Amino acid sequence: MAMIQCKFNDLRAIKTVIKSVLLQQQLVNNIDESLLYTINEDKWKDHFVNAGEEAVEDNIKYMRESLGNIVKSGDGLVISHYNKGFLVPVEYDALFVIFSSSSEAFRQKHYRLLLELIFRCLTEKYPADKVSFENRVKVLIPIVKCDVIDHPTTENSEILKNLNMFLRYPRINQEDIYEIVTNKLGSDQFDLTSYQLTPLVIKNGHLGDYYTITIDVTVEAQPETLDFFAKFVTGRTENVKKLVENGPSKKEEFFYVQYLSALREYGLEKLQNFAARCYFSRQNDLLVLDNLANKGFKGYPPHTSLGVDAVTIGLKRIAGFHASSLILEDILSKKNGTAITLNQIYGEYFEEILFTNCAEGLTKTLIKLALETMLYILEKFPETYGSFTLDQLKEKINVGWNLSFQKVKESKVYTNVICHGDMHVSNILVKSTDGKCEDIKLVDFQLLRYCPLSQDLVLFIVQNTNKATRDQYFSTFLDQYYKELTQNLTDYDLDPEKVIPRNNFLDSVNYMKSQGVFHALYYSPILLLGPEIRTEIFFKDQKLYKYYLYENRRALIDLAIQDVAYRSRLKGLVEDFVELCEKGDI
Repeated sequence: MAMIQCKFNDLRAIKTVIKSVLLQQQLVNNIDESLLYTINEDKWKDHFVNAGEEAVEDNIKYMRESLGNIVKSGDGLVISHYNKGFLVPVEYDALFVIFSSSSEAFRQKHYRLLLELIFRCLTEKYPADKVSFENRVKVLIPIVKCDVIDHPTTENSEILKNLNMFLRYPRINQEDIYEIVTNKLGSDQFDLTSYQLTPLVIKNGHLGDYYTITIDVTVEAQPETLDFFAKFVTGRTENVKKLVENGPSKKEEFFYVQYLSALREYGLEKLQNFAARCYFSRQNDLLVLDNLANKGFKGYPPHTSLGVDAVTIGLKRIAGFHASSLILEDILSKKNGTAITLNQIYGEYFEEILFTNCAEGLTKTLIKLALETMLYILEKFPETYGSFTLDQLKEKINVGWNLSFQKVKESKVYTNVICHGDMHVSNILVKSTDGKCEDIKLVDFQLLRYCPLSQDLVLFIVQNTNKATRDQYFSTFLDQYYKELTQNLTDYDLDPEKVIPRNNFLDSVNYMKSQGVFHALYYSPILLLGPEIRTEIFFKDQKLYKYYLYENRRALIDLAIQDVAYRSRLKGLVEDFVELCEKGDI
């Protein structure tokens, strides 16, 4: 098969060659393993001596494993135009054309456009999905870059510099950096000077590795430094990786890319103060957001009990989020000419992945462990039982736990919105001055669901406060939330009495109270762990992690409950549960 060449930095020519290459390619069904492409390790070691032997070997190992997952599956392999007739992933040759026929400045402006062209061409010939395509391309980019070194048309010095940056920061490609900056500035008219990834020490989240990205650019001859927060959506264990891929990343990408974009499109920017802005997303891999730390926001440890000021502002932000859902739904219904729900439009992103009886794998294990743990916690506080026996309360725990699975579904009685679904303290960032909360942002939109708005409201209060605060301020918190929600609706010409009458709202809260308590009982044995125990179990010893979280949760409770604060918070939740039983709610 003849090698196809094109003019350097000629967009039209490059597009033509990409189309021609992809048109000529045919998928190979009968795989000859002797023809499977392998990484040229010697070339990497020869060209990148200064990067350090360990860095080069570590990245070769990672690329070899990632590429192996693609080629060994036999999925989407073709005979290469450019690599000695080897079998390569179907995207390889098109990427080879781009990197051998263009400069960094050219790719800064046109890379995303060319990538979209490749995907469109592939979908015309093969069954292709965007998520797999984006993640395959991420793996292939550094491999192709190394292969184009010494190609007759390649700008070697630029490619070598580009790959040296990759070896320093292998979790991101320079082409991603171009897109991040372009989205931030709203222009591709800049010169990239350098970029740096710095891992964050705090690891409150369980489904990701967190970094800051610092990018130095020159814009109109003026130097500028841009700071971002990056969340790499990967797990520490294979089970967690599977959990991530089964839903959370898809939901979060929808929220930042589709939902917030829809709010901007329909003029609802004013309501977006509940979340950071997103500048880059790759499902199952990466989210890049505003670095709110530079604006004074910080995360709290998971066991933090929020004060009244923080709860009040948090509820305002949740109310703004919920109002945006109701207002967007109204706008789209009017545009459609008939009532339509966001669940009808975006339902695939609201599939339940936590409270589901259809759970498999890790989620199924966690659900089983959660119930066993609740029953054991109940045994620890006999002084809370009141007129009930232990056996009676255990039976009611089983009933209430099963009801929790039903209550997170779309309701035919109560007002539904897009709910965050995971409103514990680790999923907010707080800005404070002299210890007083001034603002809050919601983060980690990984468990989105479409259900009564009271689900977020009740969980936020029950999970993140102590019993005394709940008893004294619960009604006040409801009033504050409802006032903020209805004011937002009024600002956009919606009648609150038609959208969510106060009685419907209060009934919804009462309906959801038991779900909120059980949700908190599900989370709290882990989230309320003190920092020392948490560090020991989560981040130092994987054997301890497995033992306490999966093999012997009772031992974890016995260990942690010696802490006075932990014991008090768990006791408060058991008291909430018993009160619901006394009222006949369970």
